[in-house]
Amino acid sequence: MWFFGSKSKEKARGFAWKSREHGTGHERLDEDHRDLARRVEEVQALVAARGDRNEVYRILEQLVQATREHFQREEEAMAEAGFGGLARHAAEHEELLAQCQDHLRQYKNGSLSGLALPAFLRDWLLPHIQESDRQFVQELRRQPGKLPLG
Repeated sequence: MWFFGSKSKEKARGFAWKSREHGTGHERLDEDHRDLARRVEEVQALVAARGDRNEVYRILEQLVQATREHFQREEEAMAEAGFGGLARHAAEHEELLAQCQDHLRQYKNGSLSGLALPAFLRDWLLPHIQESDRQFVQELRRQPGKLPLG
């Protein structure tokens, strides 16, 4: 697992963002990534503390909205840079958001744990950052002046 050494350590270690290990090299996008990691950790902590379901739902909704806004910024940066993989990348984002909405619906009706959406986001988003997002940043580096990396 990208953020965790082993499944048994997952809960104990939390959701720690390490720029050197997890960053793409694009400061604005990584700022969003850090924020998403913090939000996932917040949900995990609230659920572990057996927090109020309505509060968990509210934070989950905020997490999904923050993810949506991040994807929009990322796609705008890709379009501005003329990134050839934009359509494929945007389709990945659309699929993730559809799955998030489904998780929210299931949580609201009581058929899904509060940890399911953060775990899903962690397991999907982190490999997406490492592979697809880094691919975009690598292409930017090959095209100096297209888009500032900071």
